[in-house]
Amino acid sequence: MISSKEVKARANEIDAALDVMCITAERDETLTTHEIAELCGCSQSYISQLIRDGLQKLRGKKGMLLRDFI
Repeated sequence: MISSKEVKARANEIDAALDVMCITAERDETLTTHEIAELCGCSQSYISQLIRDGLQKLRGKKGMLLRDFI
């Protein structure tokens, strides 16, 4: 069984890989969730879940979109 400390460390590694990808990405470059997962060393479903969670946070509790505030 994996300890919570190991899970946290792995999540930090994935976050670091995503940060590097954002910094080094070319303008208008797109990657599939599969390609991102390969670069981060995690599953495609994990990347998909991160995307869903991020969009949910941007929408807020009442389903509002970020553009509603801009």
